[in-house]
Amino acid sequence: MCLALAFAPRLNNLRTGELEITMLKSFCAAASLRALVKSDTCPDIVKSCAPILEECYGLDQRGTLMDDIRTLDSTLNEHALASEVPWEYNHKDFDRLETAVHDALTSFSHTHHMDGWTAGTHAVLHKQYKIKGVQFAELHAGGKNTGGRNSIIFFQPEPDTPLVPGIIRKIFSMPRKQGNIETQAVFLAIHRYKSLSASDGVVDPFALYESFGAGLWSDELGPVEIIMPSQKICHGIMRRWVQGVCVLRAIDRVRHFVLQ
Repeated sequence: MCLALAFAPRLNNLRTGELEITMLKSFCAAASLRALVKSDTCPDIVKSCAPILEECYGLDQRGTLMDDIRTLDSTLNEHALASEVPWEYNHKDFDRLETAVHDALTSFSHTHHMDGWTAGTHAVLHKQYKIKGVQFAELHAGGKNTGGRNSIIFFQPEPDTPLVPGIIRKIFSMPRKQGNIETQAVFLAIHRYKSLSASDGVVDPFALYESFGAGLWSDELGPVEIIMPSQKICHGIMRRWVQGVCVLRAIDRVRHFVLQ
């Protein structure tokens, strides 16, 4: 929290100071009482409040902390597509995929083997979609986000690799044959934010504070690529830093605080 305050003058000189406010809020979320009462470091007297909290907020999906914890849970992500529940769909609800999205899906199908599925040209499109109880949304065609920050994400491209930022262009579903039934295969077409290079001449002050979780990235986006809910995905926040550069932070950090 002190780190965010230290950067406040720098950020306020650029914009309205929304970035440090957002980051402070996400830092404060890490002190969520709901997470604390479930930790091993929580005093017994505080743990006794857990049933009350669950009764009041157990079904609440609006917070970022617990929802994003669920999206990053390895066990849940590994089985995201394991459901054998039949998907009842109507071909009349299918729309043609954009050429760029279909091309990316075709490339994805060549590198990711999935039994019972082929890269078709039509799919059910979703303006918004929940993954493990967390709402994600596509970026509006006009450049405005239909779901607020729900379009800015961090995801893991490959197992055991760092999370990288991106923005959701499309969310869509296609049928996948599993045995004698058809299930729903969900895909996200995203644009990845490009990394800064030495030639950009921008020093990233957040690099010295890895635990803070923020970093500077180019505001240029890469080509369309496809990811799936089985990959680790969480929300992210983004603000402009300077011309051509933005600061992005994944909302995936969980910290336990020991009460003295």
